[in-house]
Amino acid sequence: MKKTLPLLRIAFTLLLALCFFLNVVPGKAWATGEFSASCTNVTISHNDDSNPDTIGTPILSASCQNLDGSYVETTLDLNPYIGNGDGILSWAGDKNNFGLSCYDLEISNTGMLTGMCFKDIKRVDGKLVIPNPKEIEASINLNAHIANLDGTLKYE
Repeated sequence: MKKTLPLLRIAFTLLLALCFFLNVVPGKAWATGEFSASCTNVTISHNDDSNPDTIGTPILSASCQNLDGSYVETTLDLNPYIGNGDGILSWAGDKNNFGLSCYDLEISNTGMLTGMCFKDIKRVDGKLVIPNPKEIEASINLNAHIANLDGTLKYE
């Protein structure tokens, strides 16, 4: 019995290490970004004048593969996760609300989001003000923090 217990511990440890190595845990998908590897029909909608709910709200949409292999339509509002800091997109959150300060957004099949963004943005009384409108092309790799979790787009 004393010899069996250490062998069971070793076997359990090896099994656990194998699960971590293969990212195999029953009932869970482990995200590592790279949503574009398992999602198709990826689009970005933004400033849709026909829908007041989407003005200034960049919505990432895709058909993403879930654990059973089928594809699910999913969306994610990017505003809470991406900021426009002086014309540079970053994973800064809603500081400067990039959805209201960037336009002509496009997404590549490799997950790169590009668009035109204003520089010199300020907040006055909670509103965005652009005193000297200057715009530059900006980009950010969405694969760095956007993942497909069982057919659902998530920020990680």
